[in-house]
Amino acid sequence: MLLEEQGPDGTYDGHIATPTPVSTVPAISYTSNTSSGTYGRSARDNYDSYYSNTYSSEKSVERGLTGLYNLGNTCFMNSGLQCLSNTVPLQHFFTSDAFLNQINRTNPLGMKGELATEFGALLKQLWAGNRSSIAPREFKYTLGKFEPSFVGYQQHDCQELLAFLLDGLHEDLNRVIEKPPTAPVEANGRPDDVVADETWNTYKLRNNSIIVDLFQGQFKSTVTCPTCHRVSVTFDPFMYLSLPLPFNNKRLVVATFHFLNPAQPITRYGVTVPKFAPVGQVKDLLAALTGVPQANMLACQVYYHRFHKIFSDQETIEDLRDDDTLSVFEVPQDMTSYKKYSLSNSTWVITFVHRVMKSQASYGSAYSYRATVGHPFLLVVPPGGLTPSELLDRVRTYLQPFIKPEEPAFAEVAAPFNLVLEDSYSSRGELTLRDGCVVALDWNTNDYEKYYDENVGKGVLHPSAEPVANETDRQVTLEQCLELFMTEDILSKDDAWYCSACSEFREASKKFDLWRLPEILVVHLKRFAYTRYYRDRLDTVVRFPLRGLDLTQFVKGTHTGVYDLYAISNHMGGMAGGHYTAFCLNDTTKRWYQFDDGNVSPIDDERFLCGTASYVLFYKRRNPGEEMGGEEHHTTATEEEHHTTNGHAEMDADDSK
Repeated sequence: MLLEEQGPDGTYDGHIATPTPVSTVPAISYTSNTSSGTYGRSARDNYDSYYSNTYSSEKSVERGLTGLYNLGNTCFMNSGLQCLSNTVPLQHFFTSDAFLNQINRTNPLGMKGELATEFGALLKQLWAGNRSSIAPREFKYTLGKFEPSFVGYQQHDCQELLAFLLDGLHEDLNRVIEKPPTAPVEANGRPDDVVADETWNTYKLRNNSIIVDLFQGQFKSTVTCPTCHRVSVTFDPFMYLSLPLPFNNKRLVVATFHFLNPAQPITRYGVTVPKFAPVGQVKDLLAALTGVPQANMLACQVYYHRFHKIFSDQETIEDLRDDDTLSVFEVPQDMTSYKKYSLSNSTWVITFVHRVMKSQASYGSAYSYRATVGHPFLLVVPPGGLTPSELLDRVRTYLQPFIKPEEPAFAEVAAPFNLVLEDSYSSRGELTLRDGCVVALDWNTNDYEKYYDENVGKGVLHPSAEPVANETDRQVTLEQCLELFMTEDILSKDDAWYCSACSEFREASKKFDLWRLPEILVVHLKRFAYTRYYRDRLDTVVRFPLRGLDLTQFVKGTHTGVYDLYAISNHMGGMAGGHYTAFCLNDTTKRWYQFDDGNVSPIDDERFLCGTASYVLFYKRRNPGEEMGGEEHHTTATEEEHHTTNGHAEMDADDSK
C-alpha cells in the first residue's frame, strides 16, 4: 500500500509516506529534475521497482503486447494509450529517448515536461516485452495533476482524453522556446495555395513539435454573408477530424395489435415516428393502418411477460427499448380520459398474466416458484368489476385464438387454470377486482403446454413492420461521413458570424474543406448526439477501409495521400456508461490484437474490426511505393454482420463511457 499525504489545503503535494506492511519499501519523494535533457528518475525508479513487483504481471511477451490494468473506470485511458503506443513514429520517438532533447520546461502552456516524461516512461514499459500487463497509476496521477477532470475514477470520453494528451504533449515538446508575435494572414485576393502555405508557416513559428509533424493538418473554412455576400476564407490547423454520423432522429416502432374481433389475428404493425414522439402519435398512425379509432386503443409496454406500464397519449416512447414490446389493445370504449386508479373512470382496466410452477436448485436444495410465461393481456370491465363466473367467461373467450388447433375441446372442459389476484398467496382465494389490478392465470404446467400456443401472441407480420429486420439504414460509409462534414451549414443565432462589411452579426453559411492532411490521421466518429431535448448514442455501423483510404477527392490542396488503418478505439454501451477497448496492428508481428485493459489477444478475422463500437480511427499515410500487407480491402457491414458490436466481452456496468 502506498499512502500519499494530504496537505492542510486538502491537496496532495506528491510526497508518499513510507509504507510499513509486510516488506520494507524505500520511501519515495517525487523530486523534479528540471535540467534539460535528463529524466530526473531516481525517485521514480524506486517506485517502479516496488510497483512492478506488486501490480504487474511479469511474463515475457512480444514487444508492444503488454496490457494496461483498469484502475477503476480507466478503460477510456487504456484504449487511447494503446492506440498511441502503436503509432510507430511516435513510439520510436519516445522509446529511443529522442524526446528528451526536445522537452520544453519553460512553456507556460506546457506541463514542465512532466507529461511527456511520464508518457515516455509508460511507452518504454509497454514495449519492453517483459510484462504481460502493467498498471498505469503513475501516468494517471500526472494526468490528473494537470487536468483536474481526470482526478479520481469518474467516467470519461476517450476522444477527450486523446485531445488533452496530444495537446499536452505538443506543449511539453514545443521546439519554440520564445514564441514570436504573429499577425493573422490576410488573403487580399491572393490564391488559396499561397495563403494556406503562409498561414501554415506562420502557425509553425509558434507551434513546432513532433505532434504537429505527425498529427496536425489544415482546414479551409469558407464563410459567406447572406446579406452582402462577402466571402471570408481562413485556413486553420486541426489535430483530428470529428465526423458527424448521418443521424436519423426517427425510429421504427413495431406495435403488436390485438383486435376485439377474435377472428382478426394479432398483427405486428410498424410506424415511423420521431424518437421522442408521444404515444398518441403512434396510435394515430396505427389507426390509419388498422381502421380502429385512436380513442379505442390502450398502448402498453410489455417486459418479461407482463405489463410494465400503460401509456397515456402524452407520454413519449423514449423509455421503450428495442427489446421491449409495445402491445396495443382495441377496446370497446373511448379511453381518452382514462387514468389508472382514478375514481372518475367510467371503466376499469384489468390486466392478466400467465403463470406456471417451476423448480430450481440452489445450494444443494430445490425450491418451487411461480414463473410468468406467455403473453399478458387486458380486459376493460365496468366499475365494480364482474362476478367470478362472468370474468372466467370473458377470459376464456379472449384465450380461444391462443388454443392449439389440435385441442378443440378446450371450450367444453373445465378451465385448466385458476384465476387469482397476483398479490394473493392462495391459489383459490377470493377474487375481488379493482381498477388496475393484476389477475394471474395459474396453469398446471402440463395443461399450459397442452393448450396454450405462444406463437399466436407473436402476431402476423404486416408489411409496414418488415424494415425492422433490415439493418441497412443503420450502415454508412466513412466517405458519407466526410461528405456530411463538408456540407455547407447555416450558423445559428448563438453562433452568428460578424460580417465586417455589414458591421452586423449574421447567420452566415459556413463550409469546411480539407486542405492539408497529416502523417497520422485521427478520425473521431461522433457517436454521441446532443440536442436541447435529448442525448443519444448512435449505433450506426460505419464501414471504413482497412487499407488504401484515398482522400484525394476530399482535399482541396495538394497535401493528400493514401492511408492504412493501424488502430481503433472502441466504445460499447450507452450514454450512461460502457466499456472501451482498442484494436491495434502490431508493427513487429504485423498482426491485429485486441487490447481489453490488461488482456491482450490476437484477432484472426479482419471482419471483426468493423462494427457499432468503432469510435476513434487511426490511419497512417502510406509512403510512396509502400504496401501495408495484403490487397486493399474495404470492410463492409455485410461482412461483419454478426460482429456488429465488434465481438467484445460483456461490458462492466460501472465502466466508463
